[in-house]
Amino acid sequence: MRRLYVAVYALCLILFGLLCYWVSQYQRLPGDTAVYDWFAGIDLPFAKSLMRFISFFGETIPAVVTVALVVAVLFFYRRRLEAFFVGAMPGLALLLVWLVKTLLDRLRPNGDGLSFPSGHVTYAIVFAGLLLYLLPELVENKKLVRTLRVVMLLFIVAMVISRLYLGEHWLSDVLGGVLLGGLFLAPTMVLYENCREAKCLSCLKSKP
Repeated sequence: MRRLYVAVYALCLILFGLLCYWVSQYQRLPGDTAVYDWFAGIDLPFAKSLMRFISFFGETIPAVVTVALVVAVLFFYRRRLEAFFVGAMPGLALLLVWLVKTLLDRLRPNGDGLSFPSGHVTYAIVFAGLLLYLLPELVENKKLVRTLRVVMLLFIVAMVISRLYLGEHWLSDVLGGVLLGGLFLAPTMVLYENCREAKCLSCLKSKP
């Protein structure tokens, strides 16, 4: 099973690398324009307001406030390790997003700002994905855990859709955000497990 996980991670890493290369060579990739036009043709009552509301939680200030509130609750319940991971990892992921955006310098569909990969989507994957993973450790009620996990998954899916519906990103931007978020989240979970089991410093011990 471990080999399967490693193989899947390696595949996602390769796909992200290829996507970065293609984005650096072409302003639009196959499917970008078609998906953009398809979402632009959807005109449902209150849809745009709803999508803006969802995307709002991925903006800098709302995201910082949300993370800070979750961290405060975790500290209140003396879950310091979980509070550290929830507080630090989304910020580090967005720092990585900024670095990739700066290097690739790809414009948004409206030409206002850089777009690859989607920071909103990467944030949603890392923040909500990490909470989804930690919930069994934090909540004893199994029914509540399942409910909250569904909420986290819906948040991620809704964030992806909102960025496409609002025309803020190309499809390839969103795919890049999903891949980068997953690539960042996977080692984060491994690091958390090592720290939780007090093995995070084992690599510094001398080998016989």
